[in-house]
Amino acid sequence: MSSHEQDVQTDIEIYLMKQPVSAIIQWLTDRFDSCSGPETRGRSHNLQVTHEGQHIPVNIVENTSGKAWTSVWFDSTSTPWNCDADCGREAHTALKARVRCNASFWQEAAGSSEEWLDISVEGQETLIDWPS
Repeated sequence: MSSHEQDVQTDIEIYLMKQPVSAIIQWLTDRFDSCSGPETRGRSHNLQVTHEGQHIPVNIVENTSGKAWTSVWFDSTSTPWNCDADCGREAHTALKARVRCNASFWQEAAGSSEEWLDISVEGQETLIDWPS
C-alpha cells in the first residue's frame, strides 16, 4: 500500500472541455445513488449526490480557465475515487469529453508546481503544465 492510499483526498476536481451542464448532470445521475438539484446562479450549478449513504456537495462552474472548461468539484472525502485522475478517467469514459485534472494525489505542502493530466477526446493521456 502506498502512502497515498493511506491518505484521504480532501476533494475531487476535474475540468471538462465544452461539455453541456445537462450532460454532466446526467452522468452524475447515472453514476450516483441519487442526485438532487441543481440550484443555478449564473454560471454556477450546485447539487448534491449520494454515494454509499454519504451526501456529497457538487459544484459545476461553466466557462472557467479560459472559458473553454467546466469545473466539476466534489467537496467531500467520501467520493468513489482515490484521486482526481480516477474521476477524470471515469468522466472521460462516460462523456467522451476532453478532461484535465491534477495528475497526482494533491497535497497542500506539495509546492506550487502541479502536473496536470490531459485526457484527449480519443482517450490519450498526456502530462502537461497547466497554469491556474
